[in-house]
Amino acid sequence: MLATRRQPRVAPPTPTAPRMNPCPLPDIGRLLVASSVTIPKSQPPPTPKPSTSTSNHRRHRTDESGYSSSAEPSSSQRTRPTSQAVRSPLAPPPPPLKGILKSGGSESSVVFRASLVQQNRDGYASSPEKPPSLRTSQSRSSKSRPPHPANSATPADSSSSSSPSSPPATLHWKLLPFDAQRSKGKVKFDFAHEVDEILLAEGRQGSARPLSVQERNKSAAEPSLTEMVIHCAELPDWPVHVARQSGIRCVDVFEAIRDTYNVVLTTTERTIHQSRVRDIERRRPPTPEGAAAKKGVRRRDLLDGKTLFLGLDWRASDSRYPDGCWCLKVGSPPSR
Repeated sequence: MLATRRQPRVAPPTPTAPRMNPCPLPDIGRLLVASSVTIPKSQPPPTPKPSTSTSNHRRHRTDESGYSSSAEPSSSQRTRPTSQAVRSPLAPPPPPLKGILKSGGSESSVVFRASLVQQNRDGYASSPEKPPSLRTSQSRSSKSRPPHPANSATPADSSSSSSPSSPPATLHWKLLPFDAQRSKGKVKFDFAHEVDEILLAEGRQGSARPLSVQERNKSAAEPSLTEMVIHCAELPDWPVHVARQSGIRCVDVFEAIRDTYNVVLTTTERTIHQSRVRDIERRRPPTPEGAAAKKGVRRRDLLDGKTLFLGLDWRASDSRYPDGCWCLKVGSPPSR
């Protein structure tokens, strides 16, 4: 048999795909303009989502706020974008840390040097100066505190407004009645004589010495007072008024007491105290000095010799002194 040669099978031809008209692609720029979602120009473009790892988050907090003192954030805070978790659209972004330290350090160094000069000038220091880092952190925290309401009373307001039943200040011990536990000495002041003759007895032996200029110029009260009214029960018609704009001193009180009660009685005052004036003139010795003294009876003469200063006490308010006053205690001086 003759072998017939196989011819290869030819695949049927693939039909051609139908061709359609080309469809143009949309313009991206026109779609963005026509869309309703607008991106404001003031906001920065959205940042990529930060990593949820602890190290990356801590590094991002340090760069964002300048310091990291808060506790580790929760998982919900980690997944939030940095622009929403740290910054708010109402508050401005915090200044960089480098600028804060640079400006704060120079200002605090100037304040610290000025405080040292003030300490050397006054001779005493109230409290040690705070380091610059603490001063900067406190000033930053004080800005975030809300202001006090206007109708709430602060501690300074409550201390300044004292009731008339309580004294407005604490007097110096030289102006108070003698107390062995409180007083450092016993003041001997006879306001029938000059203020320069005031003596201070110190110690148990009672050795007296004149008051120094520094002791006389001590502030009469703490806090300082600019006005004082002193009432004497034995001489109620002549209250003692003490005033000094820069603060009353102890010597101002002594001089005001002496000057007020060393005034000669007027004719009207002699008529009011006629019986007492007659007794004073009758007891005076018939000497040239006594005869000259009869021409002028002074206010302190109505005290019957009780011209020794024994101290001041606070007197509550009454109809005559609605704001209260200081009450003068007097006694008889020792015989010389």
